[in-house]
Amino acid sequence: MTVTTPKVPARPGETTPLEPGARLPHVELLTVENQAFDLGAAAAEAPQILVFFRGTWCPQGEAQMLELRDVQARIESLGYQLVGICPDRPHVIAEWTARHRIGFPVLSDPDMSAALAFGIAWKLDTQGVAEYSKMGLDVEAISGREHLLPIPGIFFVHTDGKVGFVFAHPDHTMRMPAEVLLAIARATTEV
Repeated sequence: MTVTTPKVPARPGETTPLEPGARLPHVELLTVENQAFDLGAAAAEAPQILVFFRGTWCPQGEAQMLELRDVQARIESLGYQLVGICPDRPHVIAEWTARHRIGFPVLSDPDMSAALAFGIAWKLDTQGVAEYSKMGLDVEAISGREHLLPIPGIFFVHTDGKVGFVFAHPDHTMRMPAEVLLAIARATTEV
């Protein structure tokens, strides 16, 4: 049997995120304890709000996760499970979540299987790798996958396994404010 690897876009603007109504792809991520986490099983128990970000090193991603930390209880009161996803290795995420007292799961997607399945992965070119290196970042060392990053994305996943609301933007500085996410959660709650 031949396995085909999806073509990975060379620019963030060429990504094609999953659309509302799509089925949740089967992907397993890793917890900070390096244990498998099945998104499908989690979504069957409670609707999920999946928040993809570039990594714990990203200032915009960090700011977004801290904002979400502050509204976590209100999101959960609506019946949703908030889940962060980034390419960083589990031990990097564990240190970061402890330092920032993040109370919701932040999962590792080190092989970018989730970002690829959700259509938000893109590949850094040689110039991009050099620019990140100038900032002291080795994307491959952080994540384990050669020069791939996700565009920031938010996916609401219902208990029937269907994707609901989607926000994904190729500009890594464009993030949905936590209060807007909370308003959408209120408007689309399943409970």
